[in-house]
Amino acid sequence: RDMQNRAKRISPRLAFLPLMYFGEIRRPFVDEYREVIDGVVVAYPQGRDDVEQAHAILNDEVVVLPSGKEGEYHYVHSLGSACVIPITGDGTILLVNQFRYLGQRESLEFPCGAVKEGATHDQTAWHELAEETGHSAVSLVCIGEFNPYNGVTDELCRVYVARDLRNVGASPDDTEEFEVVRLPPEEITRRIRDGAIWDGMSIAAWCLARERGCV
Repeated sequence: RDMQNRAKRISPRLAFLPLMYFGEIRRPFVDEYREVIDGVVVAYPQGRDDVEQAHAILNDEVVVLPSGKEGEYHYVHSLGSACVIPITGDGTILLVNQFRYLGQRESLEFPCGAVKEGATHDQTAWHELAEETGHSAVSLVCIGEFNPYNGVTDELCRVYVARDLRNVGASPDDTEEFEVVRLPPEEITRRIRDGAIWDGMSIAAWCLARERGCV
């Protein structure tokens, strides 16, 4: 603890993140070292599930069950996310097609991303729109929010509608590769109905946009 305090006085942003295999991240470790680590780096995870389960172990809570007994509640903490529905001048909608590792197949989705430390939902929406579609917008309006999985995460995803788009060039990060697809609104509804669009965040965002009369 003393070493950590001295180091953080030199660099407040310094994080203590031990490198561990998923199987090593267990309750006894968390109980012993919770006060002196800022998290862990999961070595060679088998998939996103390993990372999310490790996060849940590090962020458990004690809750009172309906029976009156105490129990641990494991969940995935998130700063939130932003999902953008970009509407072009002719009324078509921009989506991005990308390969999803956990599903082992391609997925057609609206631009969406997690809110990072120090950023807001609005800033994240602007960033994801430019990064994934290569466009900026004159108008970006939040139309609502939802929790994608309220028994597992505290995440709130805010949904935005972007209009008056301007091409600025896409700049995906090293882990992403996107194909931008233009579809009319009725085709998006048809593909959701047929199961061709299977991303839950995009389906929820589309329902909000339809209910608000945005598309």
